[in-house]
Amino acid sequence: MTKVLTVVGARLNSSRLPAKHLLELFHKPLIARVFERLSSLPGEKVLATTSDEYNKPLIDWARKSAINCYSYEGDVNDLMGRIDHVVNIHKPEFIVYICGDCPLVDPDYILQGIEKLRETDNADHATASIHPSLGRVVHEGILMYSMKGWKKLFNASQSKLEKEHVGLAARDENLLKTIYFQERDFTYSSHHRISVDTAADWRFMDALYTECYSNNSHPLNLEWALHRLNHSPSLTNINKHVQQKSGFKQYGKALFITEAGSSKGLGQLIRSSSLAERFCEETGLGIELIILGDSTQHKSIKTLNHQWFTFEELCWDYCAEAQSDIYIFDVFPQRLQSPALFTDLLSHLRERGARLFGIDHMAKLNSYLDQVYIPNIINDNPAADNINFGAEYVILPPNTVSTHDDKEDRFDICITTGGGDAVGYGSWLPGLFESEIDQPKSIAWIQGPYAKPPKIPEDPKHNWAIIESPDTLHPIIEQSSTTITVCGTTVFQSISAKKPTMILPNPAVIPREEYIQYCNLPYCLPLEPIKDHLSPVIKSLRNIATGLSQNVDSPIICNGRERITSEIINFIETQQNSL
Repeated sequence: MTKVLTVVGARLNSSRLPAKHLLELFHKPLIARVFERLSSLPGEKVLATTSDEYNKPLIDWARKSAINCYSYEGDVNDLMGRIDHVVNIHKPEFIVYICGDCPLVDPDYILQGIEKLRETDNADHATASIHPSLGRVVHEGILMYSMKGWKKLFNASQSKLEKEHVGLAARDENLLKTIYFQERDFTYSSHHRISVDTAADWRFMDALYTECYSNNSHPLNLEWALHRLNHSPSLTNINKHVQQKSGFKQYGKALFITEAGSSKGLGQLIRSSSLAERFCEETGLGIELIILGDSTQHKSIKTLNHQWFTFEELCWDYCAEAQSDIYIFDVFPQRLQSPALFTDLLSHLRERGARLFGIDHMAKLNSYLDQVYIPNIINDNPAADNINFGAEYVILPPNTVSTHDDKEDRFDICITTGGGDAVGYGSWLPGLFESEIDQPKSIAWIQGPYAKPPKIPEDPKHNWAIIESPDTLHPIIEQSSTTITVCGTTVFQSISAKKPTMILPNPAVIPREEYIQYCNLPYCLPLEPIKDHLSPVIKSLRNIATGLSQNVDSPIICNGRERITSEIINFIETQQNSL
C-alpha cells in the first residue's frame, strides 16, 4: 500500500485563541475531533507540536489518547522544520499536512488528492481546481505533497514567514508541479470560514457540532454541515465578521487593561473580555488581557491570553514594557491606590506614540486618551470631543440575542446582585422573599465568584436554584419570566431579552441620578424601598410585565462590542492616513 504520512500541526500558543485545540466541541477537545475525522485514512498519523512547557497539556492529551505525538525541540515558530523532522523519521511517499484548528477536515477529499499524486508522474502537490462559476472549495487547512514536492517546498522556505506557514513559499508558481482535480459539487457551495482561530469561530463550530451530535450519534458529515451553513443565518452570523489572517503579514498586539475583585465585582472584566474578543476577531491582532485584582477562573477569560496582577506598580511596569501600539483601559482611576503612577504610565505610552483608549470611568483622564467610550446612558463628566456615551456603547457578552420562543419559562425570577454582591443582598433578600411572598416561586439566584452564598431560610416555600458563576447569564435570563438586578450590564441583557426588569438600589456603588436613569429604561422599574415594594410588585408581576411591554416604543440596541471596535479601528486608520 502507498505509504502516506498525515501530520497534524498544533500548538497551544495562539495569539487570538489560547489553548484552542483543547477547547471542547460537544464534549470532546477540538484536536480529538480532528483526529476522529482522520481515522479512516491509511498510513501513520502524527501530532506535531513543540516541546516547550506551554504545550505540555497537548502532549499529555496525545499520550492519554494513544495518539502518536512528536514534540519539536527547535524554534517554536519554525513549523516547516517541525514537520520536516516528522517526515524524515517516517520517510513516506506522500505527505498530508493538516492544520490542527480545522475540525471539518474531509478524508474523502484527502484520498482523492493522494490518488492523483500516486497516478501522476512527477507531481509535487495536489489540490482541487477552481469551479468555473462557484470558485474555490470550502476545505481549509489541508495540503498534500509527494516527498519530492515536500522537499522542494522545505528547501525554498527561507524567510521567517515561510518557515511559520506551510506552503507560503509556493507563491512562486514555478516552484511546484501542481495537479488539479475536480472536487464534489457540494464542496463549492459555501465560502464560510471553517477554521477555528478566534472565540467566535469556536462558538460557531461548537454550535455546529452540538446540533449534529445532539440529534444523532453518527459522525459529522461535511455535506450535511455545508447544507446547514447555507440555510442557517443564525449559525453563520456567529463568526462571519472574523478577519482571516494573511500569511504574508506580521500582526501586532493590543493590550486590554481592566479590574476585578471582591470589592470591584466582575462587570469590568466581563465587558473588557467581550470587547477584546471582538477586537481581535476584526483586526487579526493578538490580544492580551491584563487584570488588576483578585484572581478567579471566570469563563469569560478562557478564550483570551491573560495575566493577573495583585499590585498596581507591577501591573503598570508590565504595561510600560509590553510591545504594543494599542492600549484599551477599563480602570476606575478613583479606586487606584497610586493614581500618580497610573498617569505616569499614560504619559509614557503617549510619548512612545501608542494609541490609548478608555472605557467608562477613564473619561476622568480623557486628556491622556485618544477616545473614551462610556457604556452607559448618562455621562457625568464635562463634555469633550473625545468622550462618547449612550446605550449604543453598552458592551454585552457575545451572542446576547433574543431566542425566546414563548415556551414555558424555567424560572419565575432571576436574581443577580453582581460579581461580589457589594451591597450584601444575599444576607437578607432571600429571607424577605420567604416572609413577604406567599405564592411559591421558582427563583434562580446568580452567585458571583466573589459573592458569599445567599442565606436561604430552612424549609423555604420557594424553589431556590443557586447558580454559581455561570458561563453566561443570557440563557438563564431567557428562561426566566422576569429579572431582579442591580444596575449594570445585566439590566441591558435583560431588556435586550424583553424581560420585565426590577432594579435594586445600590447607593454605595451607583449615584442616585444614575439609578433613576436606569429605572426609566424600557421594561424597567425601581424596586425601592425594597421592603415596601417587593410584595406588591411580585404579586402584580403579570400585569406589570404587560404594562411595561406596551409602553416600549422602540427597543434599545446595545451593540457596544461592534460599535467601539469599529470606531477604534476607524480612528487609527484615519490617523495613519493623515500622516
